[in-house]
Amino acid sequence: MDWIQTTLFETVEDCCRERFWWDIVGCINKSPKEIQFTFSIDINGVGESTNCQDADRMSQAKQDAANVGWNDAYTHAFVTSIGNVELSSGSDGTTECGGSLAGQSYAGSYDPKDGYPLDSNNLVSMTFKVSAKSSTCSDDACFTAFFNQLVTSFSLFAGYGLFTTQIISEASKQGVPALFIALADATSIVWGGMKTAAMVAAESSSPNWENTEATVETHKHTCTNDGREPTYMRENAASYLIDSQKACCNTWFSWEDDCITSETVSADLYYYPMWEDNTCSRKQDHEFKYWEKDKFTTLDECCRRRFGWDFTACCNAPGMGGCTDSGSTVYSPDWLTISCSPRSKALLEPWEITFAESTTNLCCNRHFHWDKTACCSRSGGC
Repeated sequence: MDWIQTTLFETVEDCCRERFWWDIVGCINKSPKEIQFTFSIDINGVGESTNCQDADRMSQAKQDAANVGWNDAYTHAFVTSIGNVELSSGSDGTTECGGSLAGQSYAGSYDPKDGYPLDSNNLVSMTFKVSAKSSTCSDDACFTAFFNQLVTSFSLFAGYGLFTTQIISEASKQGVPALFIALADATSIVWGGMKTAAMVAAESSSPNWENTEATVETHKHTCTNDGREPTYMRENAASYLIDSQKACCNTWFSWEDDCITSETVSADLYYYPMWEDNTCSRKQDHEFKYWEKDKFTTLDECCRRRFGWDFTACCNAPGMGGCTDSGSTVYSPDWLTISCSPRSKALLEPWEITFAESTTNLCCNRHFHWDKTACCSRSGGC
């Protein structure tokens, strides 16, 4: 038997973007139909992970427990965050941690001797990304019914306490004592918006042209900002990702009269979390489906409520205009760079305020007293 190399992707869209970037929509339409959505849920009795391997073990048990609740063999949930810990899959298939565990390697981060202090008063919020395939759906109405069926199935699963039972069962089988007293709060579930191939394709007509990439669709040269640029464009952003549609068209398709479209931005824009990127995006109010309740009037609120652990990165997402500073300025420690940076107190999460100080000098002295000189220097002076 001859072995051949293969590459696996979590979603159809990822596969099409990487392998058939010149005809993403056509690839999606010819592939088994798939929907994607997210949800978050609070888990009582579980503390936040202090190392990457521990977070991975917890996420494996929880997502295995969640997948029982769909009652569908082709629906799979993946844990993307546990509290302030972000989880993703690296190019080699190993788990990578971000958020509060950013920079920590997976190998060697777990020490069984650390133990698991169980406390029923602990509470952590978890986020899942769900992928579901359908062999029969071909339009939005069918996918909406399919989505509602999955939501109902899991809501009942969690509501009757079966998710909690399954988490403890998986924890026992997989040897994850940190979950032995876990209790899922079914009333805390927040469902994110559903996306189908047609919905994703429709988003490419959004009038927000920042971070625009050059593409060719249905033999027409144009510039889009749907966030589905292939890897080679992302890795050469200076050449391919341009700040406006006009600049993109002038650079790549100056001979194409129809490259620039005439859409205008509506005033009724709302912001919503993009869990896969840990950022917030925006769209017009009428574009939200009836089940998409997770929306905010400002970028500040969306980033603070959904990505408070990485607030600055969320605010700096390309094309969003940045968060609006308000309130007094305080200084927060940056543990990776050993420095203190100015932040608006009104935009900080409660846990961040406990670490903030009114001046750079106080911040460096409190958090980096062993190397205060370096802290002051990197922070612009004390």
